[in-house]
Amino acid sequence: MNGINSLREFGEFVLDTERRVLWYRNEPVNLQLKEIELLAVLTEQGGEVVTKEVLLDRVWADSFVEESNLSRHVYRIRKAFQELGVSEELIQTVPRRGYRFTGAISCSAATVFERHSLKRTLIEEIEDGSEAGSKPLSGVLLIGKSWPLGVPGLLLLVLVCTSFGWYLLGRARNSVADLPVRSIAVLPLKTLGSTDDDALGIGFADALITSLGKLDDVKTISTNAVSRYSNLPIEPLKIGRQLNVDAVMEGTLQRANGKFRVTLRLLRVSDGKQMWTGTFNESENRIFELQDAMSMQTAKILSLSFETGGSVQRPTSDIEAYNFFLQGEYFFRRREISIAGANFKRAIEIDPRFADAWAGLAAVYAMGDAMDEAEPAVDKALELNPDLAHAHAVRGFIKMFLDWDWEAAEDSLDRAVELGSNSVEAHHWRGIYMALRGRFADAKAEMNRALELDPLSANMISDLGQIHYFAYDFETAEALYLKANSISEGIADPRLVDLYERQGKDQKAFEAQSEVECRGLASNEESRCLEELGSLYRSSGAKAVALKYYRLFRSRVKDKDLPKEQVANAWYGLAVQHRRLGQKQQAISSLQETLERKTRFEIINFTFPFISVDPQFDELRSDPVFQQILRRTRL
Repeated sequence: MNGINSLREFGEFVLDTERRVLWYRNEPVNLQLKEIELLAVLTEQGGEVVTKEVLLDRVWADSFVEESNLSRHVYRIRKAFQELGVSEELIQTVPRRGYRFTGAISCSAATVFERHSLKRTLIEEIEDGSEAGSKPLSGVLLIGKSWPLGVPGLLLLVLVCTSFGWYLLGRARNSVADLPVRSIAVLPLKTLGSTDDDALGIGFADALITSLGKLDDVKTISTNAVSRYSNLPIEPLKIGRQLNVDAVMEGTLQRANGKFRVTLRLLRVSDGKQMWTGTFNESENRIFELQDAMSMQTAKILSLSFETGGSVQRPTSDIEAYNFFLQGEYFFRRREISIAGANFKRAIEIDPRFADAWAGLAAVYAMGDAMDEAEPAVDKALELNPDLAHAHAVRGFIKMFLDWDWEAAEDSLDRAVELGSNSVEAHHWRGIYMALRGRFADAKAEMNRALELDPLSANMISDLGQIHYFAYDFETAEALYLKANSISEGIADPRLVDLYERQGKDQKAFEAQSEVECRGLASNEESRCLEELGSLYRSSGAKAVALKYYRLFRSRVKDKDLPKEQVANAWYGLAVQHRRLGQKQQAISSLQETLERKTRFEIINFTFPFISVDPQFDELRSDPVFQQILRRTRL
């Protein structure tokens, strides 16, 4: 639809692409500028698919943005349509391609709008240079022969306006110079008094992080990244440098006499300057209003536009349920899964319609040994709140590792990123999904986005290294594995063993294996472990070490008292040792045994699907039975 008029009508909407405003029944719709521009491109090609690449090039021509930004803006447009009562899907997602505008578009140059807002009208007129030059603005005084002040008055007015203009410009320049914040870390609030409020301190920070994460103009470090600093004696500026951000927000939380008192302080990392400080007081039963006030004031200080219109959906109306939820989140981040699950369950008992608590419980089940209970829990979360990004991310994880339903996994993870572009787990798990499908460039991009939000996650750095390993970029993989080791206080990454073994570096593979097996034991046991392995390697070589572990895994698969999930893991470990010993058929048979436990008992081995891309199984790929195993994983 080339050459389409600047006024585009569909239903009761009129899109003015020239003045960049969408009207609904003569009222402007509250959309951001980028969203108007997206609509303009989509309606320009009405009925045709517009690829994501074209939309990014047209709307963000002068800057680099993640694809998730595009998805988030499309989601906001759809939500605006839904809130105005539009039942049909005007913007249709075309999987793995882009979007299509489905509404019927007509054009009319004669459409007249009733302007209800003088401020909006004046802005539109001033922005339109041609109109400003050709006709006067309604309500603006004109300078002419009849003006009573005459030329001297005019000169005085010009002098005053010019001076005031330079004053404002100077202030604006100073403001920009004083506040070049494009990235921020909100640290957990330090609780004054009871240590039981530690989870609440992180919860307040998380609420502020979530709010700022919805804004395009500032990168906000994730809660996962900052929570590891809770109660650590590290200076805020040092944390800011470690996280590579422009500014850090620190603060204190005090609870007394049924009231909260929060003090916040914004520090610039480059020179330590205090940019702002503020204090907030509110009663305990108005915790959400307190969090809103903190978010609004922070956005204002950062000179960011924060959406205030529309009704705010609270996660729950029950403060006690919310406190149990915060405790669940706190312990989940510490990987104390059973305690986290108990708190999420308690929150749900108090408020059965608490969608965030259901999503948290689903994550607990997915990470633990109750995967069969994870799916009903996440379904309940999405029934209560279909727009909950975390629930979609957990569902994507479940679809990957429980159901091996790869298309459903991709849909869920895409939706999670669309709803929460700053969700670490959404980008992380989407990166893992892309790696499993052999889409390594996309996988690296997703994992790097996750690391922007959580720069010091040893787990994700190692996962990024594994993606490079899958792509046969062994040098980069090694560097990332070693970086992960340094962050995790020297704990060896077992993936180094596979990397070095694949490269034929037996000595390094042995050293990495020794680190994995022996480090962390009591000092005398660690020394004995290292000596035994070293003696075995020196006397008989790498195959003798592999044989030792073969015997270990062989004894485990025969142990009738071993839990079913550990038996499945033992069969996989046995397959790896058979492969290292050059016993291809035995390796394939052990992989079949692992697969059978998945089929019969729904036992999850998170490593198993990676056989589709892991270089250590290259020698087995041409075998028909191995190919049959791959088909059963649906990869």
